[in-house]
Amino acid sequence: MKARARILGIDFGLKRIGIAIGSKHSGCAQPLACIHSNKRGPNWHKIADIIAEWSPTKIVIGLPLSIDGFESPMSTHARKFANNLAQRCSIEIKFMDERFTSVAADNIIREATAVGKRVKPKSSGLRDSIAAQLIVESYLRSTPAQISEQEEYRYAGETQVDSAGDSAAKNEPEKASVALTCDAEAIKT
Repeated sequence: MKARARILGIDFGLKRIGIAIGSKHSGCAQPLACIHSNKRGPNWHKIADIIAEWSPTKIVIGLPLSIDGFESPMSTHARKFANNLAQRCSIEIKFMDERFTSVAADNIIREATAVGKRVKPKSSGLRDSIAAQLIVESYLRSTPAQISEQEEYRYAGETQVDSAGDSAAKNEPEKASVALTCDAEAIKT
């Protein structure tokens, strides 16, 4: 029996982390959860539980680039989160440009909300989990060439990703993919 190719998407934030799951077979994704962070960092126990429950074959983390395509200060935080996750879980990790996913999530929520009903998507975490869904769906729609060009490398220094998915770095790229075996207990520590 062939293993399911599930992709776990993460919309990283300092206060909230949106999580979604998608399938390579269906090309679709769905929001799963929003995990709140505090000064000590994310709730690694909840992240481990989600990974153990869904058994993803890959994790795609949204990389917050500035409007002009350069890495932003939040990119550094997202990369640090990815490194911490890689030390706790041995699943291949990729990055995906996440520009405008939160705005698109707000639009989805606004369109789906009944007239006259007020929803606070930011405080409920709905916005973050839908943004994670959009990150996964964007990854799934990417062609193999775009995926390898844009996500196979971690760039040291400023990186620019243009609309075609091509990257240009001031420094030499180093491999960003991490492929090991997931140990749910290790994530919780």
